[in-house]
Amino acid sequence: MVRTRWNHDWELIVGGVALLAIGLICLFFPNPTLVVLAILCGAGFLVSGIGNIGMWMRTRTFFSMSTWSLLFGILQVIVGLIFVLHPAITSVVLPWVAGTLVIVLGAFELAAGVRLHATGLGLSAWPIVGGVLTVVIGLLLFAFPDIFAVLLGLTAVMQGITLIVLGTVSSRETDVIDL
Repeated sequence: MVRTRWNHDWELIVGGVALLAIGLICLFFPNPTLVVLAILCGAGFLVSGIGNIGMWMRTRTFFSMSTWSLLFGILQVIVGLIFVLHPAITSVVLPWVAGTLVIVLGAFELAAGVRLHATGLGLSAWPIVGGVLTVVIGLLLFAFPDIFAVLLGLTAVMQGITLIVLGTVSSRETDVIDL
């Protein structure tokens, strides 16, 4: 029997801590300019997109939906770069673009939770509940764009916690039978 470790667990934890920090900044300081929020939002999308691409690298042989995870990760990186490189322009449409991406993120998280539940692996409850809450927050971004910072902060906090939990669980040693 050989002891192995997932080698990407720190990526998830660091990404989760970064999203958690971004979320807390948005929650505690909701009145900065939209340009600053565009930069923070872009950074959040970049971190989340890189996390999704990393998740795809680990799960592409296990889950049939992993290609969608890669495509969504690439989309998040592109949108994140646009937000960071052109914050003044994107601040005008920020709540609606972010709302759309948050709804899609929630749908992916919900689908992943359902797939995890179907495989019998643990931790399926958080992605299902988190996915539903994320979709609701995305819809609220459309309905109440004036509280954008608070809603974005809630989303980033939830996603940060998810990444930290997944990173912590994946860092546990697993037994692999050496054949």
